[in-house]
Amino acid sequence: MYTDDTVIYAHNNTKSEVASILTNVLIHITDWVNHCCLQLNVSKTTSMYFTKKSRNTVEPHIFVLGQRLEITKEFRYFGIVLDSYLTFKTHVTKVCNRVKHNLANCRFMRDRMSNGAARMHINAMIISHITYC
Repeated sequence: MYTDDTVIYAHNNTKSEVASILTNVLIHITDWVNHCCLQLNVSKTTSMYFTKKSRNTVEPHIFVLGQRLEITKEFRYFGIVLDSYLTFKTHVTKVCNRVKHNLANCRFMRDRMSNGAARMHINAMIISHITYC
C-alpha cells in the first residue's frame, strides 16, 4: 500500500466533532510518520465530508502540522469519483463518456478486426469500464 492510498475516516453527529476527531488522529499519525523517518506531504492531503444535509453549510477545518487541509467536494479514489453527497453523478458521466468514445472507436475499426480481436477490444475498452465498481 502506498501512503497516498491511505484513507482515514470518522463519523459523528456533527461535522465539527468529526473535524476534531480527525485533527487529533492526524497528530498521532504525524508522530508515527516522524518516528519512522518518513514525511507527510500536507499539500497532497485533502479532506472531504460526506453528508445528506444541506449543501450550503460551512465546513469546519481539519488541521495537520498546523496547516489547514483542503476540503474537496469531489475526489477520485482508485478510479471512482466520489462526491460529498455520494450521488455518483460525476462518476457515471465519466464512465458513460469513456464508453461512448470507445464504442465510436470500435465502430470505426470493427471492419478491420477479426471477431477475436473485436471481442478482446470490447472486453478491454468497454466492458471493463462498465463493470469496474
